[in-house]
Amino acid sequence: MIGDSILASTARRYGNEMCNALVPLGWQVAVEAEPGRFVGFGLEVLDVRLRAEGGWDAAVVFLGTNYEGNPDSYRARLGEIVERLAPRPTLLLTTAEFRAAQREVNRAIREVARAHDHVSLLDWAAVATTRGVLTGDGVHLTDKGRSVLAVAVARALDVAPFRPGECLESRFRDDSGIRAASSTTTTP
Repeated sequence: MIGDSILASTARRYGNEMCNALVPLGWQVAVEAEPGRFVGFGLEVLDVRLRAEGGWDAAVVFLGTNYEGNPDSYRARLGEIVERLAPRPTLLLTTAEFRAAQREVNRAIREVARAHDHVSLLDWAAVATTRGVLTGDGVHLTDKGRSVLAVAVARALDVAPFRPGECLESRFRDDSGIRAASSTTTTP
């Protein structure tokens, strides 16, 4: 699983919601997610993890909350991530639409998903409108939101194809971006 602070908040180092939802379904789960990361972070994760552990059965990518404002660049990088993951089933998540630019991001995510047969889409933008899922900033997850995200991903992935489940150690877990993100003001 590759993502930013939204996905990181469900990792073992926080509430462990993602492993709690997926391990009973037989998935071996590594949440490779760090706060403040842009789409290029996905390529960094793949450079390290995919080479070392090419036997992944599936991938989940939730990157786009932190957006540089260039839809063509975002779409190209996300496309590169998806192509490197092929033919593995890959689940892409849209982002909460906490600002107008997120509609551009979600449009790009949907385009990349439609262009690749091995990709499915989880419309987090729709789920995130559920009352009590997001904190007051309209971006980050509440306790309920972390559980809702983990259950939504578990439903999308369903039962693992081969091995018994296990919560794996993450290699990407630098949370120093939390301080940087909290000192930067974002206007929706």
